[in-house]
Amino acid sequence: MSRAVIFALGCGLLSAVLYASALVGAAGSLLLVFLVQLPLFVCGLSKEEGWIGAALAGAAGTAAMVLAGGPWAAGNFALAEAVPAILLSQRAGLRRPRPDGSVEWYPAGGLILWLTLYALAVLGGFMLLYLAAEGGLEGELRRGLAALLASLELSISPEGQAVVDAFVAIMPGLAGATWLLITLGNATLAQALLQRFRRNLRPGPELASIAFPAWLGLLLGASALLALLGPGSLGFAGRNFCFVLTIPYFFSGLACIHVALTRWQSGPRPVVLIYIALALVVIILSWLAVMAIAAVGVLDQLCGLRRRLARPEDRLK
Repeated sequence: MSRAVIFALGCGLLSAVLYASALVGAAGSLLLVFLVQLPLFVCGLSKEEGWIGAALAGAAGTAAMVLAGGPWAAGNFALAEAVPAILLSQRAGLRRPRPDGSVEWYPAGGLILWLTLYALAVLGGFMLLYLAAEGGLEGELRRGLAALLASLELSISPEGQAVVDAFVAIMPGLAGATWLLITLGNATLAQALLQRFRRNLRPGPELASIAFPAWLGLLLGASALLALLGPGSLGFAGRNFCFVLTIPYFFSGLACIHVALTRWQSGPRPVVLIYIALALVVIILSWLAVMAIAAVGVLDQLCGLRRRLARPEDRLK
C-alpha cells in the first residue's frame, strides 16, 4: 500500500472520528463539528493527493461511519462532509496554461459558486422529499420541534411560540448558510496549512479577485421576490434559498473591504488588525454583520463598487 493511499485513509478515518465524537457529545464536541472536513481538505488540496485522495478519504470516512453509527450517520457524513470536499477538491485542481506560459487556476469565486449550488440542491432535495407531508418541510420541522419540546416537558407562551415559528421558517436556510461558511473555512484553513509546509496543489486565492456571474444576482433577486410574495411552501423555499445565496455575496463584500483597506492602509499590520476587528464583529453580531457585508457584495455587482474603491493604478489592471 502506497504512502499516498495510507495518508488518504488516515485523513478519512480522522474525519470520521471527529464526526463520531461530535455525535456522542464528547468534550469539546462543538469545536469538533467545525473541524470534521479539515482532514478531507488537507488530503484533497495537497499536491501529492488531489481530489482522488479526497475521494478515497471520503469513502474511508463513510465506511467507518457505517460501522460506528449505522447507515443514517454514514449518509449524513457523506452528504454534508465527504461529497462537498471531493467536489471542491476536484474543481480546485483544474488549471490551464496561459499564452505567456503561466498557469491559470480555477477561480476562487467559481469554487464558492459550486459549493453554493450544491447547498441549494441539497436544500431543494429535502423540500421535495417532504413535499407530500402536511405543510411540507416547514410543517415537518415544526412537528419535530414540538415533539422535542414535549419530550422535555417544556411549555411555551404564545409569544414564545411566535418566536419558534419564525425560527422554523428560516431554519433550513440558516443551517445551509452556516454549513457553507464552515466548509469554506475548513478549505481555507487546509490551504493555509498546506502552503505553510509547501504541500499545496494550487496557490492561495486572492480575496480581491473573487467575483460571481450576473445570473447569481438574478437568482438571489428571484428568491427574495418569492420569499415576499410566494404562498406557503413557495415562500418558505424563497426565504431559505435567500440565506444560502447570501454567502457568496458575503465573500464579495469582504473583497470590497479588502480592496478599500489596501488603498488606505500604510502597511500590512493595519490591515491585519482591522481584519481581526472585523472577525470579532461578525462573531458578536452574527448574521446582522454577515448580511451587512453581503449587501456590500450585492452593491459591488450592481455598480462596480470594488473597482471604484481600488487604487487608480490597480484599476488599469
